[in-house]
Amino acid sequence: MEKLQIDFKTYPGHIRPPLFDMIPLDYIEFDALHLFLRITDRLWTMMLAEIEEKGLFNDISRQVIINEMKRLKIAFDFWEEESHIWKYTSLSGDDKKKVLNEFNLNILFRPSRAHILRQLWDEFFNLYKAMINPFTDPQQFKQQLHGQKGNKGHEPEGLNNLPKMENKDWSPIVNKYIENKG
Repeated sequence: MEKLQIDFKTYPGHIRPPLFDMIPLDYIEFDALHLFLRITDRLWTMMLAEIEEKGLFNDISRQVIINEMKRLKIAFDFWEEESHIWKYTSLSGDDKKKVLNEFNLNILFRPSRAHILRQLWDEFFNLYKAMINPFTDPQQFKQQLHGQKGNKGHEPEGLNNLPKMENKDWSPIVNKYIENKG
């Protein structure tokens, strides 16, 4: 702790001095559930944002999503508020896990795009499982987190580096709507 009080950058990952520098790092526990909930919310929001970006967040796409949620046996709905902002049902942790693992992205996106999104979702879930596993080797986890997995120079794509969507990336259902829209 003395090292941390003198120079908080002594330990990798620290970007600010600790709020309570009298508490040893061994007594600090990371809230994995909170992280899981926040990141799954972000992944879901990013997926919906891709749909909205193309102006395709409409009755058809919303119904496709609702039907997929029904298939997963998850109570889910969209509704429009007076401000014309669309809201949707907040999911519980178990429902988020189910969506993360089983939501069929191919119903909204072409297989190539669905594959990219699925890979991102799966990589996050694998990191989450490793994080909550008490037997995970910290060094191996760090490599997995940074996407190294033995490949020198490989960096994880992450949400900000996903290739931009093009019309060819949508599923046939959504493409039919695009054609009729014009």
